[in-house]
Amino acid sequence: MSGFNKIQNVGPVMMDKLKTIGISSLDELNRQGYEKVFIQLQTVYPDLCICSFYALAGAVAGKRWHSFSPGEREVLKQQFDRIVKK
Repeated sequence: MSGFNKIQNVGPVMMDKLKTIGISSLDELNRQGYEKVFIQLQTVYPDLCICSFYALAGAVAGKRWHSFSPGEREVLKQQFDRIVKK
C-alpha cells in the first residue's frame, strides 16, 4: 500500500501531520514503527494525545484503534506513558 487513503485510523488530519515528518505511506509507517513516528510527531505537535498513539498503533496492526482489547490498550498506555515522560 503506497498511500494512506484506505488505512485504518488515518484520516485527513493525521495524514497531513504524518506528511510533515516525511511519512506518506503505510510502508514507511511500518518501517519506522508507530512509537518512533509518534515521537517524531510530538516534536512538531506536542499536544498529541493518547488517541493519536492508539491510531498509529492501529494503523500498523490494520485495525480500528477502538477494537483494541483492554489488555492491548493497557500495554499501549504504558508505552505512551513511557514516551511522554521522557
